[in-house]
Amino acid sequence: MARGARFAQRLDAPRHARQRRIHAHPLADPRRIDARAGLPHNSVFAVAGDGKGTVWAATTLALVELRNGAVARVRDDLALEVPRCVLYDSRGVLWVGTAAGLYRLDGRSTTRLTIRDGLRADFITALAEDRDGNIWIGTEGGLNRWSAGSIEGFSAAEGLPGDSVASLMEDREGSLWIGLRGT
Repeated sequence: MARGARFAQRLDAPRHARQRRIHAHPLADPRRIDARAGLPHNSVFAVAGDGKGTVWAATTLALVELRNGAVARVRDDLALEVPRCVLYDSRGVLWVGTAAGLYRLDGRSTTRLTIRDGLRADFITALAEDRDGNIWIGTEGGLNRWSAGSIEGFSAAEGLPGDSVASLMEDREGSLWIGLRGT
């Protein structure tokens, strides 16, 4: 098993999440960003920020970038694949999980990773970065670790209590927590 990985006991996620909007609530200036403010759709699956003021949102219709109060589509072609999760890593790479694979956007090029590249499934459900810079990828078919360009997979056969990953998080001690569906 991967160093630092601890499989949490069953952490079920709701099967059908309610529609969400992006709500930014700084104490002095709460504001709401929705379709009236430029989002392509009010249903937002995930958000990620770079710590410098840019936020990316995976909506039902597109991946969007919010910067300085403006909303811009990042990739219209990702809309066909429904962005489900998004991660901005410590190297400045934007990762976008879709229903048809994982996209890695490094500012110069875009790489699409699928089951043919070693992912356990093409439907990407969760993303997390660990303290060593590894990218953990949750799918409907198990867990994957992307490290220095190679992908390693984990499933029930390797000790996961189930294969449908719902969420991922690394804690302060470096343990990877994995939320699973229906196990």
